Amino acid sequence: MIPSRGVYDDNGYTRIRIWLGPRFNLDGTENRPYRKTMGPWTNPNIQRANNHVAEVRRNFQNGIRPEPELESLGVPLACDIYHKRWWADKRGRSAEGIKNVGYKMNFIRTYWKARAWHTLRSSDVEAYMLWRKNQKGKKGAPIQDGTVDNELNILSSMFTMIGKWNNRREIGPYLLPTDLHGVSYNPVQDIERDSLIGTKRERTATREELLKAKVYCDNNDPEMLVMIERSITTGLRKTDLEKVNGLADVRGVLSKTKEKKLFRMPVDFSRRINYKNFDRRWDALRLACGMMDFHWHDWRHVAGTMLSLLGFSDEDIQKFYNHSSVQQTRDYINTGKERLRPQVEGLKAHLKDIWKDAPPVVPPDHSKKVCRGCSEPKPLEAYGKHSAFKSGLNSRCRACCYKATVDQRSKNPSLRVVEYAKYKDPRRSPSSAVEHSLHMGGVVGSNPSETTISKQAHSVPNSVPKYDL
Repeated sequence: MIPSRGVYDDNGYTRIRIWLGPRFNLDGTENRPYRKTMGPWTNPNIQRANNHVAEVRRNFQNGIRPEPELESLGVPLACDIYHKRWWADKRGRSAEGIKNVGYKMNFIRTYWKARAWHTLRSSDVEAYMLWRKNQKGKKGAPIQDGTVDNELNILSSMFTMIGKWNNRREIGPYLLPTDLHGVSYNPVQDIERDSLIGTKRERTATREELLKAKVYCDNNDPEMLVMIERSITTGLRKTDLEKVNGLADVRGVLSKTKEKKLFRMPVDFSRRINYKNFDRRWDALRLACGMMDFHWHDWRHVAGTMLSLLGFSDEDIQKFYNHSSVQQTRDYINTGKERLRPQVEGLKAHLKDIWKDAPPVVPPDHSKKVCRGCSEPKPLEAYGKHSAFKSGLNSRCRACCYKATVDQRSKNPSLRVVEYAKYKDPRRSPSSAVEHSLHMGGVVGSNPSETTISKQAHSVPNSVPKYDL
């Protein structure tokens, strides 16, 4: 049987691949071909494929387009599609977040490297959960339940987003997991997860830690104190704080929520602060205050704890945080027995009372500078000028610089030749550098014991300037 145009042999299977209309649409996108599989490469299947191609072309001329055949999607390819569309190409994603999600998705690729996406069931997800819990981390410690739960959240988001993109014809069309009635579903939603109540983060800053942060910021980074105060008084995340930086009327859209919730705060952020080198500055503050286990997001927990001490209600603080449920709000409150009422001015007054107990700022002594050589504070007159340093002065005093130069020359006498050639008299010939080195006791060459020098060579004319090296 001779196949018609568009019917071909693909590794022993009868495939159909024809274009209906132009290969490119009016908007420049590619018009994907119509594909279908008709079984093994046999004469009956070839005849069926020829008849099907003729029928499809007749229907297309009458304005009827055929439904494309659903293709099988491998799990590694599904991970690549999700990571690219939902993380790498999505605006607002940080580089660290994209990297962390890609690292966690590598375990999904490894476990189901030869599995089709539409064949995954809830039992398969439970088996993956047990497999991850039996593994060890980088330092040999067992995988925590929170880490496994986070990977399951990523997998659940993959099922949801791939289903949406597939229904909108942005990808595929691909086969999706379906139940007995042929309805698409999310296998992750049907499994029973472990309770993560004990793993929820409840870190807050104590009064002593707030005082340490105040003292450090007053002496080193005053703008960091403004960032902390804004984060506590508004409960906004760092991304949202950067968006409202410099605005007198603070309002906008929350960056994390998918439904794009609006927020508006009765505060004035018209004073613009600098967020440059934020990570380095934040790490320096945590190291100086002994708060390396404290994260920037924990300031939201600090706000919830302070509001609980001021008597706010759970429903009101839910509006303050823009949470979707009261239970989520209660996770941010570490003293949930008190009733709360939201009021930003109350938070400001409470913070000002804490700042008053901080010791006064000690002005630094700008008349002296600590030498990096001898580690002693010396007056500025003891240093030489150097434009490469921020202060315009050398990092070592003149005495330490001279001592370091003498030690270096004693270890490598041949440097005298280079220094003399750099500052030599232009009327002298280049050989005067060698003569000066011999006169000063220097060595030229790799084997000085084999070099014979006459007394005349040791003599240097009086016209040669002498340098104190």
